Amino acid sequence: MKQKLCLALLSCLTLSSIVQAVAPYYSIRSQSVDLARQLVGVRDIEEDLRCSDDCWPGYLGVTLEYTKSFNARDISQCLFGDCLLNNGCCQAIKISGSGVANRADSDWLADNFGLPTNYEGVLNFNPRISNVLGDFQGYLRLDRYLCGLYFYIHAPVVHTKWNLNVCEDVLANDGSYVEGYFAPTAIANENLVKTAGDFLSGRATPNLGDDITFNKLGYARFDTGNCCTRTETALADLRFWLGYDWLNCDCYGFGLGIVVAAPTGNAPEGRYLFEPIAGNGKHWEAGIMAKGDYTFWENCDGTHRVTGFTQANITHLFDSQQCRTFDLCGKPNSRYMLAQKLGPNTTEPFLQGSTTESAGQGVDQLCPDNTDLENLTVSNAKFAGEFTSVANLTTFCVDVSSNVQIDWVAMATYSRCNLTWDVGYELWYRGCEKITPKDCAVKNLIPANTWALKGDAHVYGFSACTDFNSPLPCPDPMALGATESGATIKKGTNQGMTNPERNPGIDSPYFAYAGDAVGDFSARLDASTGGCLDAPISDSANNPTRTSIQPVFIKSTDIDFCAARTKGLSNKVFTHVSYYWDCECWQPFFGFGAMGEFGSNPSKDNKSSCNTKDDCQKCSLSQWGVWLKGGFVFG
Repeated sequence: MKQKLCLALLSCLTLSSIVQAVAPYYSIRSQSVDLARQLVGVRDIEEDLRCSDDCWPGYLGVTLEYTKSFNARDISQCLFGDCLLNNGCCQAIKISGSGVANRADSDWLADNFGLPTNYEGVLNFNPRISNVLGDFQGYLRLDRYLCGLYFYIHAPVVHTKWNLNVCEDVLANDGSYVEGYFAPTAIANENLVKTAGDFLSGRATPNLGDDITFNKLGYARFDTGNCCTRTETALADLRFWLGYDWLNCDCYGFGLGIVVAAPTGNAPEGRYLFEPIAGNGKHWEAGIMAKGDYTFWENCDGTHRVTGFTQANITHLFDSQQCRTFDLCGKPNSRYMLAQKLGPNTTEPFLQGSTTESAGQGVDQLCPDNTDLENLTVSNAKFAGEFTSVANLTTFCVDVSSNVQIDWVAMATYSRCNLTWDVGYELWYRGCEKITPKDCAVKNLIPANTWALKGDAHVYGFSACTDFNSPLPCPDPMALGATESGATIKKGTNQGMTNPERNPGIDSPYFAYAGDAVGDFSARLDASTGGCLDAPISDSANNPTRTSIQPVFIKSTDIDFCAARTKGLSNKVFTHVSYYWDCECWQPFFGFGAMGEFGSNPSKDNKSSCNTKDDCQKCSLSQWGVWLKGGFVFG
């Protein structure tokens, strides 16, 4: 397994270093990883409870919070990379068909989605994430066993809403496909998909006839139309720590602890590009906690004081099994490219190729005088009548982990009698993900010698075989093995070349023939008629066309695990005002606060850099939030 992974990574190095990195999965920090929310309003309470003489002192609290993301451009940039265009307040992708003159270099190729050749449209994105959560927390002093020992637990129940906010402007959707591009027959406009959103949401595919299958997009789908918001409601994570106050003085304190998080939310399934996640993606976490406080000033009677406090939780995210969709090496967004299925070239007439252009010539020119037929090469495979999106091939289960996650808070608290005001800063960091396919998936990531990129290649050719007095079945139409391993989401390799309908830019282009697959020239003549047993293949306009000798297949080592990895970094500022009441048996407290979090994300000119030390792109959420926090002290 390690050998295969090494090969996959090595094959990506040179390619991924020259294109912009794209994250097929948008990974956020768990809604439960938020020290600011946990600590505001209760720091003075925790300090007052240290080494208390009360029986089982502690507090119970709940925080009701609403958060909403901003700076949607950063989310779009992580998901789609440098193909994005600015379109007012939104980021956009232009989509155009192979028949559109002067296509822009940044346009996605509409042919991948079964759209008309002259289709032109714009997909606008304004992604948003919002959360409504109730964070239940409990704090219990264990000083009767050991002075300074305490236990803390919190469990946020979250309702999260994710919306790509996709809207599509269709500029033109006329056009059709000639014979041979998708099927033996021409495909009329009424049989094609009308909008990109229809295909990318998995709702529609083109009708290419009874013998040709065009599979729906099953993974990394967009949410478009009326039901474009996806939600998840779950207990995000169950987090707790066991802490010990090593120093407990009047003016300062210091403590250490053990932190554990049990996953209770959901993990990605890969079916949608922007799928809602509650929690940390099903990771178990374990690590350490360190904290300290210092009283900078206090008046004589102790009713006013200013205290500084800091705490850091450092954890490791253990392997979590997740289903994710991946791109191909050096091809951002290739999950939305079109792949064709090829089958063995084992039935007559056999598909063959020659470097000599002789298609369309008569029998007298080809046989017996044209000795180039002696050098015909038999193709390994030819089109088997099925298309599918690359995402349907590159979605599978992987193990995901991260070496380190840091949540650090520095906070100042002003206390006046029973009123407290907290102001602080929070830093969150998650190290680069490690992605490893499951053992069962490594052996069968992509079936060998089966799928290849179509690009803008024609997959059928035609022959007037009766001109050759051939006793073989007439190969009209004839399935080709034309592949385009150099194609991208933006264009095929025939685009921009002379006579692109003749497949000049495909892999290893050879002029196509149908014949008996016998290498000996003398055996290519029919003894009874003298006719040639090899028929040249033409395009729909009776011009010589080409096939690949040999086709280039998509391999498991082409899957780009490298560029799919992300890390996170954000900076938060927050404030909170709280008041607690003195009662004989218990002390209720209540407060409110707000925060602004600013995620670090890639700039538009950032490139994937798997061959450098900084081998992950940063994808972090920027959001604002408000909350109410209340509870009571007991003991």
